[in-house]
Amino acid sequence: MREEFLHFIWDQQLYNTSNLVTASGDEVIVDDTGYLNKLSGPDFHEAKVKIGETLWAGSVEIHVKSSDWFKHNHEPDNAYGNVILHVVYEHDIIADGFYEIPVLELKGRITRKTIEKFETLKASKSKIPCESLIREVPQRIKAAQLKNSAVDRLKTKVAEIQRNHKQNRGDTDITFYRTLLKAFGFKANTLAFDELAVRTPFYIVKKCAHVKGMLEALFIGQAGMFPANPRDQYQEKLLSDYTFLKTKYGLQPGSSAAWKTGGVRPGNQPVLRLAQLAALFESNPNISSEVYKSDPNILKQMFAVELNPYWDERFTLQKVAQKSTAKKLNEKAVENIIINTIAPFLYFMGDKRDRPELKEKAMDLLVNTKPENSSEIKNWKSLGLHFSSALETQGALQLKKDYCTKVKCLHCEIGKYIVG
Repeated sequence: MREEFLHFIWDQQLYNTSNLVTASGDEVIVDDTGYLNKLSGPDFHEAKVKIGETLWAGSVEIHVKSSDWFKHNHEPDNAYGNVILHVVYEHDIIADGFYEIPVLELKGRITRKTIEKFETLKASKSKIPCESLIREVPQRIKAAQLKNSAVDRLKTKVAEIQRNHKQNRGDTDITFYRTLLKAFGFKANTLAFDELAVRTPFYIVKKCAHVKGMLEALFIGQAGMFPANPRDQYQEKLLSDYTFLKTKYGLQPGSSAAWKTGGVRPGNQPVLRLAQLAALFESNPNISSEVYKSDPNILKQMFAVELNPYWDERFTLQKVAQKSTAKKLNEKAVENIIINTIAPFLYFMGDKRDRPELKEKAMDLLVNTKPENSSEIKNWKSLGLHFSSALETQGALQLKKDYCTKVKCLHCEIGKYIVG
């Protein structure tokens, strides 16, 4: 038995409430359980409980055993002076002074089935504690929890954008620029792209966007990726353009060692992503404004930019590829950017400008974007969950992070339904 479980039982009133009496025999009627206190002090505040003929308003303290009151040293603590009821699973002692606080014992009032389900969740060694029980949960319950978790995940990303925005002294365009560049790292090179954004001022990007090919030179040069000896005329031209920009703006290139290339799929090689990023800003210099009026299909068109045919023949600057292919951002990559950049940015702007329609648009983008299919999502599918959108898969990822990994089942709507 755990106090966390008893908190849940009290809050949800999942015990036999008929003929409730205190340990001293006074009738108990619970008018309001109060709200769970997540700070120090009694467990529930602002409860309303009728004991005998008197309706009391105050705090409720919950323990497994009544003797825990003394073990936790509550007796001399003034914070517990407002406790109107001590709820315990087992009333095991009667001590001097203790009679002043009415005790309600729940032993025998909680069904064995409820206790067993809670113990099953807590004892589970699975990454998803409820995997043996989740199929009995109605779809509406699972859908509601996935949506709540998706919003939590979105807000976590928004918090990062807010920190970015503060660092950029409230400049929205620079904030979007840095957020977008970080997304182009696609996990393997997230930090390297973020450093590139800091190292390469956005005002220079805007100036270079109007000159064909200049952004490629800027990004590749700032990333420190030019070979010591250019291998062809195209590379020579890029290096020449970058040397000009470096001198003109006093730029400091980064180190190629910051970029991960080993074990990275050909289509995700950093120099190719830099070329795609350059083409994107060249085609859409004001992209931070364009995202406000876009739906997933328009966004996909916006990101499907054409690269110089030079890149058809290669994934890196070092060698020619065996097969010639156009190197557009594929649909999966664009959806990743919509999920991790565009939607959080719109939600952030909705908060910043007090425009709820932008927050709704962020949610709609996730609803209208295809569900992800990572190994974690496949695991959820094996448990009978069905996903129709990125909103639901984002919710599943956050659900595992916030609740399953921490075994916080009684804070999750799915876990509550199972135990209740």
